Amino acid sequence: MRINSIGKIGSVMKTYEVTRSKKSEKSYMKKDEVLISEFGKEYQIALKELKKIPEVREEKVSKIKEAIDNGSYKIDFDKLAKAMISKTV
Repeated sequence: MRINSIGKIGSVMKTYEVTRSKKSEKSYMKKDEVLISEFGKEYQIALKELKKIPEVREEKVSKIKEAIDNGSYKIDFDKLAKAMISKTV
């Protein structure tokens, strides 16, 4: 028995190569895209500004240290208690 389908295999391979190259061209044409919502943009701006603020307000800390050292620092216990209660509720 003799098989004469080599011409068909060549045709199939050529079609496969053409299809494969078209698919790869299309994948290069597509670009990834990231969309950030307005809230996300505002959040990024706020976060950037927040990072500019120092963690420790040296001026306020030095005033409190000075008041403690010279004995003029007074604690308002009512205000402290109210603040503690409001934080736990």
